[in-house]
Amino acid sequence: MFAFNRLLASGKLDAGDILIYFVEPTSTGKRLRKLSLDSKGIFQEPWPGGFFPERLEEAKQLAIIRSKSATKNEIQ
Repeated sequence: MFAFNRLLASGKLDAGDILIYFVEPTSTGKRLRKLSLDSKGIFQEPWPGGFFPERLEEAKQLAIIRSKSATKNEIQ
C-alpha cells in the first residue's frame, strides 16, 4: 500500500491514478471511506485505526525521496 506513497513522491504515478478505499466497521455494518493522496504521496485524511506495521520503513523511504526532491527544487 505505502509503495504508492513512494511512487507518487518520486513522480512515477499521478495522484489521479490511485483510488484508495478503507472498509470501516460501523454499528450497523460497514462503510467505505475514501482516502486521498496528494502528489507527494501524503494522505489528506488521517489513516483510520492506525498504521500498517511496515509504515515506518515506507515512511523512511518516502522521506528520502522527498528530501532529494526538495534539494533538487532548491538548486533550480
